[in-house]
Amino acid sequence: MKIIALLILLSCPVLAQQTDTITLNKMQFITGEVYLDSVWVDMDKTFLDPDNILEVRSYAGDGAYVYSHAPRATFITRKEKTELTRLDNFYKKDLYPIKFIVDGKNIQNPSEIYIETSGISGVTILNATQGVMHDPPSITLIITIKADKAADKN
Repeated sequence: MKIIALLILLSCPVLAQQTDTITLNKMQFITGEVYLDSVWVDMDKTFLDPDNILEVRSYAGDGAYVYSHAPRATFITRKEKTELTRLDNFYKKDLYPIKFIVDGKNIQNPSEIYIETSGISGVTILNATQGVMHDPPSITLIITIKADKAADKN
């Protein structure tokens, strides 16, 4: 009985060390400060291509303070370091106001939103400028980001 208890106790530290690298979904459960290719980003205002993510590492406590001076930090490394496009540069038209919806989120300030264009799976344009009497008429771009294939398998 003592041998079984000793084996269980000895295996616990090994299991705890291995859990640092387990990832259920590349973009789910991201908390604290977020760094994309070592540069701080606001993930509430950034849309990435899930197929371009090489690695996601999360740190808490002392490990996070070493890297970011924050209690929690997440580091995202991409396969290809492509330029992120500001959403207000995505489509410009002076005549009508443009509204954006990205993955179901109504975007209030497109100049603050960054998107990795390789992650776009579809764009739908709702043109409310023809035959509409309200002022001002508008165009809405509905942008859909690719789903994480790993998350779809779970």
